[in-house]
Amino acid sequence: MSDYPTWYEFKRDLEKRVGHCVVNTDWLRVKPAAPLPWSKPRLRSTIQKLGRIEKRRTLQTNSVN
Repeated sequence: MSDYPTWYEFKRDLEKRVGHCVVNTDWLRVKPAAPLPWSKPRLRSTIQKLGRIEKRRTLQTNSVN
């Protein structure tokens, strides 16, 4: 059995692990391109991608201020 047979379950667990809702623009950037089902290792790599996007956004925001 796969870890995440639907994108909804994957995104719900992603949001739970990062501690906040993932906005759609970020979700479209980080969601796996591979067809479902998705695995826990894919979730870990998605969390890392999301972290890089959020870090870049924070750096850009701080450089404007």
